[in-house]
Amino acid sequence: MDSTLCDLELRCIDPMSRSQLLRALRPRLECLPPDLREGLEEKPDGWLRLLLLAARLIFALQMLQPGSRGQQ
Repeated sequence: MDSTLCDLELRCIDPMSRSQLLRALRPRLECLPPDLREGLEEKPDGWLRLLLLAARLIFALQMLQPGSRGQQ
């Protein structure tokens, strides 16, 4: 299941343009450590893709935790 989620995310992220990557990353920046949030505009596209994947996966994990906003 975990590898399937990663595969789906990568298929969605891979074709994104730089501006799409930056727009998608901004709402999830709070999921990343402070040092990874800095200087997004200067980072290469491959790095932005990895950051977006990491942020989305961290967000999904946070939603699965008991007591999170995503748990009812």
